[in-house]
Amino acid sequence: MIFDLVGTPETYTLANQNKGRNVCCELLRAHRHGHHLAIIPRAVATALIATGLFDDRDRALIVKLGNEFTQSAGLRDDAIIRICIDPLHRSGPEISDGAIIIGLEDADSPYLFDRVNLVVEDTASDGELYLQMVMAHLPEYGGGNVSFDLRHGGGQASDSIFQRQIEQRCIVCVVGDSDKLHPQKGEPAKLLRTKRIIEESAWPFAWAFALPCREIENLIPTHILGKLACAGAKAADLDALTTIHRAEDAAGLAADEFFGMYYDLKEGIDERRLNGVWPEHISDWVRAKLLIAGDDVRLTGFGSNIIRQLLGTPAVLREFLAHTKKEAWQRLYGHIIRFVLWLGFAPMRQIV
Repeated sequence: MIFDLVGTPETYTLANQNKGRNVCCELLRAHRHGHHLAIIPRAVATALIATGLFDDRDRALIVKLGNEFTQSAGLRDDAIIRICIDPLHRSGPEISDGAIIIGLEDADSPYLFDRVNLVVEDTASDGELYLQMVMAHLPEYGGGNVSFDLRHGGGQASDSIFQRQIEQRCIVCVVGDSDKLHPQKGEPAKLLRTKRIIEESAWPFAWAFALPCREIENLIPTHILGKLACAGAKAADLDALTTIHRAEDAAGLAADEFFGMYYDLKEGIDERRLNGVWPEHISDWVRAKLLIAGDDVRLTGFGSNIIRQLLGTPAVLREFLAHTKKEAWQRLYGHIIRFVLWLGFAPMRQIV
């Protein structure tokens, strides 16, 4: 995440020097370790050096960051979320145009400068794919790196893990599946639950997102899914999904009404759920979609290893990452990927 020091050079001679030094040293450590990107205006860097409070190693990094400000200021302007540290800010965290403005009291927190915690359904598969998608979009901003602590939050564990991160005053974001069965209006229940935790905590460094589609597997279009090993014996499923998609496209449906966003790619259609477990309006919607592909179509799913196979098949993964840059995909999911990118934006590990 981007942390930038704001204020005039005079600010840094008036501020509480001990606390100001502690905060600056923690920020420099985070930058050096590649956890967060520190941005320091040249004049502020000069003022910090003049205090005489920093050792040789920190002084060298302060000078380096001051000299890089012309380039780093552009990143600050591009970022859709960042943290601004103003030593004279006294009124608690304030949010303005994507910047969270904090003073020294709020910045002097033991875990604030640790890596951002990203809570996902599964760290080994989902977490790695999110990292791959974010890294694929870094060149749009001149490169760099992202840095996260991935936290496993599958099922009901997500709430307790998220709550614990907030209680420890960490920067934390959860990105989960929506588990939507059809294009229902409103936010899914588990997202509302997580947002309630944020509101009750009043912690400004916590965010929650649910994918607009059912699960992370639904991010993958059928023509790319068909190139994975799990699709080898699933020609009938692929044909049915392709037929439904083409019919929806020809009918001019909105992208968030397509069957492929809500179909259970792992398990397929469970006849018991379709004929009694699901609410009638959902079953009717699914049946209408299946009829597009034929009266006797049966969708059996592609198994539970879709994401692992995608990650383990470099050529197909590259094709998928290229697909994520297309306008239609970006309209549905780009806002989440961009936010996560800026949340984890960081420099490469420094040797200064």
